[in-house]
Amino acid sequence: MGSRRNQRKKRSRRKVQQLFIGTVALVAILAIVYLAYTLSTQGKAAQQKTPASTTATTTASSTVSTIESTAATMSSTSETTTTVESESTSPLLAGKNHNEAAAAYAYSTQEVQNIMAGVTPPMTGDRICFLTFDDGANTTITPQILDVLKANDVPATFFIVGNTLGEEVQPILKRQIAEGHAIAMHSYNHNYDLLYPGRKANATQIAKEADQTQAALQNILGKDFYTGVWRYPGGHMSWENLAAADAALNEKGIHYADWNAMSGDAQPLGDRPTDAAAMAAYQANSITEYPDVHLRVVLMHDAADKNVTVAALPAIIQFYKDHGFKFGVLE
Repeated sequence: MGSRRNQRKKRSRRKVQQLFIGTVALVAILAIVYLAYTLSTQGKAAQQKTPASTTATTTASSTVSTIESTAATMSSTSETTTTVESESTSPLLAGKNHNEAAAAYAYSTQEVQNIMAGVTPPMTGDRICFLTFDDGANTTITPQILDVLKANDVPATFFIVGNTLGEEVQPILKRQIAEGHAIAMHSYNHNYDLLYPGRKANATQIAKEADQTQAALQNILGKDFYTGVWRYPGGHMSWENLAAADAALNEKGIHYADWNAMSGDAQPLGDRPTDAAAMAAYQANSITEYPDVHLRVVLMHDAADKNVTVAALPAIIQFYKDHGFKFGVLE
């Protein structure tokens, strides 16, 4: 009897345990289902709200990205345009001493010199001023001269001394070409004793220095560059026996240019203007010493000590503008 009771009690406990386990399992399943339902409901609600928020964020992000991209593109385009404009509007004209744009106001050196010398009649039509600068290039005065010319929108011709053409002035020569100026030669050494021993021209030395200077310029500006413009240091009128030298230069397609107006910036110290006003007045008075041939070739210098020339240049330019002159370069 006792044994049977014990067995019934065991069976009863197992049923209770099974029922408890089943109940716990059912509760767990219900909990899982409820949790899944809750998460599903929240997910749908979140999905209903998320697109607008996401779209706004994405749109804002896209707009910022577009603005930044556009700004970068505009900046890049601006830089490219500046570079391309400078290069496309101012490439070197092959075989010349200036860029393509300057061809519109470039004049034959030989013809200009012949007019000044009275070999041919004075010009007719527009009166032309040729601003010329000897003894460069350098990194102090030459860039300042270029700045003044650019501010006044006028071109000039620069007579370069070959032995100044170090690496540091290469950007200056390239700027001269790019900004519409012309480049000419003013010997290689600027040494009177070599060029004119006993005041008589040494044709061999002069031709040699023309070749040296031409080569130095081409080394910087390229083989397409060629200048047929020369100014004798001291001026053609100052020396003797120049016929052979002239002929030697002419064989190379080179012609010299003197001047018929000057700033006085290379005069002996006692006669040299010491401030801008005095130099502008000196230049204005200098034209009375030469015949009026409807053109002026103005002698100035851009050597490293010519600060007064820089200061006087705006007034000199204005003088010619006020008198109805246009501006040209020599080729």
